[in-house]
Amino acid sequence: MKIHHIGIATSEKNIKNYFFKPNKKFTYIDKNQNNKLVIGYNKDNDLWVEFIIPLNKKSTVQNFLNKHGSSIHHMAYYVKDLRAIKKKYLNRVGYIFVDSFQINIPCFGGQMETMFFYNNNIFIEFLSKYNKK
Repeated sequence: MKIHHIGIATSEKNIKNYFFKPNKKFTYIDKNQNNKLVIGYNKDNDLWVEFIIPLNKKSTVQNFLNKHGSSIHHMAYYVKDLRAIKKKYLNRVGYIFVDSFQINIPCFGGQMETMFFYNNNIFIEFLSKYNKK
C-alpha cells in the first residue's frame, strides 16, 4: 500500500500558512459533502496534499474543524482492490467503517472509488480507480 495523499481540513484563509501553494487548477467542488477541495502536488515526495474547505455548515468537515481546528484530517492510500481492503478492515479491531463513494478528481486520474475508516483519532482513506462491473 502506498500513501497517495494527506487530507488537511482547513479554511480558505489558512491555506497560505502551509508549506506550498496549491495549484488553483486543481480545485474541485464536492457537492455531496459540501466541501471545496484544493489539491497540490509535492513532486519531491511524490505526494498529493488535499486541502478540504467547508462550503457551509452542512459540510462533512465543519464539525471536525470546530473540534480540532485546521489539522490533518486523513491519510489516503492508493490500493488496487478496494473490496479486499474493505473485507480486511471491517473485521479488524479498532477500525470503524465510515463511508464509501465515488468522486471525480481529474488530477488523481478521473473517477475514483473511495472508502473511509476511522481509527485512533484519524480517518484513513483507501482509494482506487473506479471500475464498472
